[in-house]
Amino acid sequence: MEKEGATAAHRIEVAFANQQKMSDEQRQAIEDIVSSYSFEHWDELIPEIQSVLEMSSQAAAIEALRQMYGADIVSIPRTAQLQGLFDQVNESAIEYSRDRAAEMVGRRWVDGQLVENPNARWAITDSTRDWLREEITSAFEDGLSPAQLGKAIRESQAFTKSRAQMIAHTEIGNANMQTLEAASTAAGATHKRSFLSADHDHDDFCDDAADAGEVPIDYDYGLGFTRPLYHPRCQCSESYYVRKKVSVQ
Repeated sequence: MEKEGATAAHRIEVAFANQQKMSDEQRQAIEDIVSSYSFEHWDELIPEIQSVLEMSSQAAAIEALRQMYGADIVSIPRTAQLQGLFDQVNESAIEYSRDRAAEMVGRRWVDGQLVENPNARWAITDSTRDWLREEITSAFEDGLSPAQLGKAIRESQAFTKSRAQMIAHTEIGNANMQTLEAASTAAGATHKRSFLSADHDHDDFCDDAADAGEVPIDYDYGLGFTRPLYHPRCQCSESYYVRKKVSVQ
């Protein structure tokens, strides 16, 4: 035990010494470089992202209402009540898509103008800045040239196709689940249940949500989550029901 403690202490000393090799001036220089990278040109992505999320959300809204009211939900004519419900859910889906598209690139809408959003949730700009910070820090520590740093950044995971695919899966899934929840609630659902994907192969927060079983529709599974997706690449699903009463343990 004493030997293990000495080993741990030595490793901590080495790690601390490595941290001390970088001066305060270098650390500030890194932050200045990261801050100098502007994401304003990413605003051009917002309309495209919004369009994709809108189409996916609207499809999810129709499916939710089909489940609650039957397969002929999209047929014409609709009743006034049903048309009003459909319009309400559709409007909600469009609003979510508009706001989320801006949030993804660290922005938000204020009086019709895009402004910085310091509290953006799961913004791709935040993780991109983290990657840039790591690459630039490594460049300082390893003595890389600007050209070598540029090559490292171009080859970074921050700009790969696989990352784009992961983001697309997560965002479309979140849009669908948000719309499904809103549509089901508006249609009168009172309870819900979270289900694991058939590909789920390790224990995590998803298992806790699924283990909760059937719960009231406003039930919080924890950490503020009331529905999937619970994390990037999450493949959980949610079903909604109309129940008079159900006991929750």
